[in-house]
Amino acid sequence: MINYSKNLEKVNIIQSNEIATKDKTIKKLTKENKIFRNNKELKKRNDLIKEQKATIDSQTEEIKRLNGLVDILNKSLTTLKQNLEKEITKWKNLFNKMCEAFDKFLGREPSDYYEDYEDLADSIIYDYYDKDNDKDDFEIGI
Repeated sequence: MINYSKNLEKVNIIQSNEIATKDKTIKKLTKENKIFRNNKELKKRNDLIKEQKATIDSQTEEIKRLNGLVDILNKSLTTLKQNLEKEITKWKNLFNKMCEAFDKFLGREPSDYYEDYEDLADSIIYDYYDKDNDKDDFEIGI
């Protein structure tokens, strides 16, 4: 019985030491947990991360919106370019017809240079042109 009692006492001491060690570990971890929970820097960092995520989300939405506008503008630009090309072609054709009409009306040979037609138009507008005395230059004699 004495031996049994001594063995129980040894087991009791060992278990008491283990309990004491575990209590110290629990206190230490509890203290660290409180520090982490109450850590202002950690809270600030977490708040900053949340704020940055919200900013990134709103910027992503803004980028999507702006990309949509760019697509719309590109489509509009393509349409405007096509309309402008049609208009340019229309005016080029009209210019060529007017040049042909000038030549036919005045009985002239067609010219390869548009400046000749510009000079002819100026001479007609400013009454410099003499149909009966048509030379290939439209300068006024001095």
